[in-house]
Amino acid sequence: MRTYCAALLAAVFMLLLFSGTARAQEDAAPNPIGELPWQVGPATGKVGARATIDVPEGYAFLDVDGTRRLNQLLENPPDGSDTYTLAPHDLSWIGFFSFREMGYVKDDEKVDADDVLESVRKGTEQGNEERRKRGWVPMRSLGWSFKPQYDEQLKALEWAILAETGTSKSKIVNYNTRVLGRRGVMEVIVVADPETLQPAIADFKRLMPGYSFAAGEKYSEFRAGDHV
Repeated sequence: MRTYCAALLAAVFMLLLFSGTARAQEDAAPNPIGELPWQVGPATGKVGARATIDVPEGYAFLDVDGTRRLNQLLENPPDGSDTYTLAPHDLSWIGFFSFREMGYVKDDEKVDADDVLESVRKGTEQGNEERRKRGWVPMRSLGWSFKPQYDEQLKALEWAILAETGTSKSKIVNYNTRVLGRRGVMEVIVVADPETLQPAIADFKRLMPGYSFAAGEKYSEFRAGDHV
């Protein structure tokens, strides 16, 4: 299966800034991230017309416009895609959802881990060009936190990349999931601190049963004649 990788997202100190939002809200102190139009759970987050995800109590969701503003605050270069955000109230991780319409992707092909890693590194360098233009801190991909593996039950490919900021050398891990649909792939990136990666992944996966492609968009609804 070929995979398509976006540039790495967010620096660790920006994640820590995001984590301070909850305290700022409690103190009624102004905080640009806390002032974004969060849809607080329990609610249903709509990922465009492609999918929905249940947002339980204790979590919040941002639409495309809110996510664009969030990425600007987090110094994430725009990539032209419509991206949505899911995060817990304690803000220990941030999940970004975007759909890539590429057609039905067969799940019976071997994943080339080296190809995936090289694609991520190229994407990171492309993102760094934009970061430098804007005076933002660049990032560097260090390698695997764990290599690609396929979850047959979820119909999802997953891997995790370790990265660091260009100046402070602070570490960050991006956990990547590609959920297969009938007409393309839902790309999900969960950003977390390396020390909290495993509980972050476990928390994210606990929410995945609440994720669903819209009617007619599910992987199991493939029909003869669909683009492959």
